[in-house]
Parts: sequence; C-alpha cells; structure tokens
Amino acid sequence: MFFSIANETNLALLNYSMKKLLLLMLPALVFSCSSEESEKDPIVGDWGYVKQMEFPENAEPIEREADECGKKESMLFKANGELFSVHYYVNNIMECTLNEFATGTYVWTRISDGEYNLKWENADGRNIKFAFPDSNTLWMYRGEPYEYEGVKYSSDVHVYKRR
Repeated sequence: MFFSIANETNLALLNYSMKKLLLLMLPALVFSCSSEESEKDPIVGDWGYVKQMEFPENAEPIEREADECGKKESMLFKANGELFSVHYYVNNIMECTLNEFATGTYVWTRISDGEYNLKWENADGRNIKFAFPDSNTLWMYRGEPYEYEGVKYSSDVHVYKRR
C-alpha cells in the first residue's frame, strides 16, 4: 500500500512538473511558430537611384553617378505586389522635373530569380531583369544590346541602393 501511495504521489508530482514545464515552454513554441516569416523577396523595399552602368563589349564598364535630379528617383516595392515609382528628368531649361508619364503605381510579379514583370495597373507590362549584388543593391537591366557611336553595348544597368 505504501508503495502504491508513493508511486501515485511521484506520478502526481511528475505530472504536475510536466504540465508546469509545458506551460513554460508554450509561449516559446507559439512565438517561434508565429514569428516564422515567409522568405521575403529581395526586391521588396525602398530603393533610391544612385548611378548608371554601361557595359561596352570590349572595354571596362562605364559608371555614371546620378546627378542631383536623378538621385530623387525612387522605387518602393511592397510585399503585396505593388510598386510606386517616382522618376525625374532635367528639362530644356535645366530644371529637375517630375516625369509624370513614368511616375505612378505599378504591379510587380516575380517571374523567376532575377526576373520580374512590371506593369501599369490594367496594362500588359514587360519583363525586366534585376540582379542583387548584395542585400542593399539592386541592378535594373534596361533593354537589349545596342550600338552607340560605333561601340556595341551589352546593356545598361540602373543601380539603386536600399534606403
């Protein structure tokens, strides 16, 4: 009889200790599960234009730092697929002017690693290649190979930094 009472007491204490341990661990389990974030797309964020790079076929890349007007350009990619893009240009009287045609809200969709479709709302859009040399740098490839003043270029890249 004494053995069974002692066993029941030990069992009750063990049961109580396990419940207490479970209650202590429960918040940790809840937070670890709820804080698991789905992998964030590298394009999501606020990006500011910093320079343009040109890639001549038989020469070193050419880098052109953005002027003060160009540095006002930005792209804000939201996780919900929305992109707000602001663009400027220097007009014929040398004023930095908002490019109303290119500024606006777009919809972005990831096609594959480094390729996204950007389109105006209710439009077809076009696929654009991007690269991420590091987590704070975005390269936006602009167009196909071209020739200018007898020099062949593989592409132009607009470089943006995360703000």
